Amino acid sequence: MSVILDSRIRLWVILPLTIINLCLCVIRSYAALLFSHKKNSDIHQLRVSETAQRVKICSENCGFIPKEAFESRRHYFNTLEGGYLESLKRPSDEPVPNMFNDPNALMGMMKNNMVNVVIMIIFGQWVNSTLSGFIVTRLPFPLTSGFKSMLQSSITGVSLDSSWVSSTSFYFLGLFGLEDF
Repeated sequence: MSVILDSRIRLWVILPLTIINLCLCVIRSYAALLFSHKKNSDIHQLRVSETAQRVKICSENCGFIPKEAFESRRHYFNTLEGGYLESLKRPSDEPVPNMFNDPNALMGMMKNNMVNVVIMIIFGQWVNSTLSGFIVTRLPFPLTSGFKSMLQSSITGVSLDSSWVSSTSFYFLGLFGLEDF
């Protein structure tokens, strides 16, 4: 079956779906910032990470400084009885911090997930009610018939090749494709 897509579908369906997906990414990122748990910075952990960065920079650039200067820095960091790295060791009796012991961190994750769920429900319902039933694009490669129900979720009564994509499926493909951004 030969299908020719109207060029207005690009303007009135694909472009709004793309803009909606990008806006959802921005909304989710700002919601994550808004509901994130403000973690108190651990001074000891900050000193350890900054010192590790200094040691890394010193070892990477050792060829650009005189050998005596490098040896004095190495001695400063590595001496067992009074070296800087030895003074940073945390006592072993102190427990390792666990994220699941902090109820504020768990509440922040729960708020973030709930905001994402509400946003997905609202926009998904809007897309399903206004833009469902359109065939928006064709994938440039053939697919098996098992993908037909996934890619043509809002198309009923028409028998198409499985490489055609409906507007609702295009929305979800774009949404989950942009998940990490």
